[in-house]
Amino acid sequence: ISRIDKNGHVIWYRRDYSSHWPKITSDGEILDIGKEIMAPVVNVRIARQHVITFSCDSILSGVPGDTIQVLDLDGHVKDTIPLFKALAASPYRSYLAVSVTTATAERDPCDPLHTNSVNLVGDELAAKLGVQPDDLLVSLRNLSALVIVGRHDHQIKRLFKGTFLLQHSAQVMPGGKIAIFDNMGASAEGGPSRFLIYAPAPGGERTLFP
Repeated sequence: ISRIDKNGHVIWYRRDYSSHWPKITSDGEILDIGKEIMAPVVNVRIARQHVITFSCDSILSGVPGDTIQVLDLDGHVKDTIPLFKALAASPYRSYLAVSVTTATAERDPCDPLHTNSVNLVGDELAAKLGVQPDDLLVSLRNLSALVIVGRHDHQIKRLFKGTFLLQHSAQVMPGGKIAIFDNMGASAEGGPSRFLIYAPAPGGERTLFP
């Protein structure tokens, strides 16, 4: 990731596995999707006898775990949110079992999440979901899911799935709705791609048993 002035001069430059689109917030922070290289084999325990294993033998020598870096406008790191680790430690960790890649529809051991957009939740969507306006809406392509992650506590607070598949570029719209570029969720006649407006339900869950 770099910042370049209008005359083409590089103001600053960072090489840190950044990917997809950085976002500048109204508070003057840069939200940047990146990766940390974890162990060559990463196990996520779903239940006592159920473990999901990711292993990557590429030149990276480890499984890339997606992160969100918060930078200031001079390119200095203010905070790093370990997104993969937060998801693996959350009640939504079982969704890692359905991680697939676009080309083969098989699990990509070197790209469990394929995070491709991050935006502030904002006031309207936060009010509907019971989260904070400065929490982050994140698109996870290989899970065909959107998540809300806490900006300060780094916790996965919500996960949403719908008829969209392998989506990109989830953007918060007026009225607390979300605009999505849906890669593969369109009709057989018009597909595969479509532009989708998605309204996540405020919802709520209650376990009766066990």
